[in-house]
Amino acid sequence: MSKELMESVPEFKDLIDFLKSHNLDEPVWKTATDEIVNQVKDHLHAVLLEAFNKNVADSSSNTEAIIEVFREKKVTKIPKAELKAMGFRLDYPNDVFREVFVAKEESYVLPSSPAVSLIISENVQNGAGVRELRDKLFKPA
Repeated sequence: MSKELMESVPEFKDLIDFLKSHNLDEPVWKTATDEIVNQVKDHLHAVLLEAFNKNVADSSSNTEAIIEVFREKKVTKIPKAELKAMGFRLDYPNDVFREVFVAKEESYVLPSSPAVSLIISENVQNGAGVRELRDKLFKPA
């Protein structure tokens, strides 16, 4: 609830008056905003860490090589035919990549989720790298 909306609710009048009388109204709103940002950061960290540990960390050597191709090319999708020409085939089941068909004989290989895509594109190698990525994404402007 926004500060303005809170101030417009009659039931909160006494609380708002108390905060204002003690010059606490602005710090309370700033803290609430910081708390929300911290919760979002923590959630993002958990999502990225789970994606790294569950999908990327224990990949086969073949999948790791495909990850390197994505990193070197700095792309988010590669035609399956191109990977095949390079001597790669997707392992199945595969938690890192998925195949998307765009035409009868044409398909692309993409990261399995946006979190995995971010981990690949930002060259995250371990749990500390996940933490660094989270901090980078929330760097003050």
